[in-house]
Amino acid sequence: WYQRRVREMNGSEAKKPKLDESPVGDDISTYSITELLGQSDDGRVVFTLGEIKGKEGPAVVLFEVNSINEEKVREFLSPKSELKLKLQNDIFYVFHLNPPAWTNSLKTTVIHPATEKIINKFTQKPSYLVEESPEIYNTVTRPYILDHLTDMQWVDNLLSGKSEADRVILRKHDPKQGYVLTADLKWDMSSTENLYCLAIVEDKEL
Repeated sequence: WYQRRVREMNGSEAKKPKLDESPVGDDISTYSITELLGQSDDGRVVFTLGEIKGKEGPAVVLFEVNSINEEKVREFLSPKSELKLKLQNDIFYVFHLNPPAWTNSLKTTVIHPATEKIINKFTQKPSYLVEESPEIYNTVTRPYILDHLTDMQWVDNLLSGKSEADRVILRKHDPKQGYVLTADLKWDMSSTENLYCLAIVEDKEL
């Protein structure tokens, strides 16, 4: 089922994003880093803050190393891969492998213009464990959520099908029980090793 659905999504006739609508076009060199905000715990994703040439306002750009699976390993076994021997001890040989460029891509997420909330989201900070009581939810959490509903335009775009329609796995339209199950941006949609989905209900009262 998974492989069939991925093929369907990859071959979807839904509206595809266009490079000319991107703030960096097809030239990432227009982006310059002003600050390293942090990185993921596993070191696979780096969060950066910077500016885009000719654009107003700051940008946040995420660089993520794609997961390695069997298909990717087979692509490494190419005559165009370069091997440099770094160490040899008895039967052990350690090489530095430079694979072909097409196998060595990085998933890059550009957010522009980046609001203070977005910048703060990707800035590394100490973590705290809080036990939330009903009182804390009603006096702190719920008011915070209600105050930030205007920042959820991306949710409306997803529910309406305006954006990311080609990443939707399941969709049910219903005012009270409707929902959308979509492939999260954290998932590269190439393997189940980093499978990450997002479910959003249509009832905005929840």
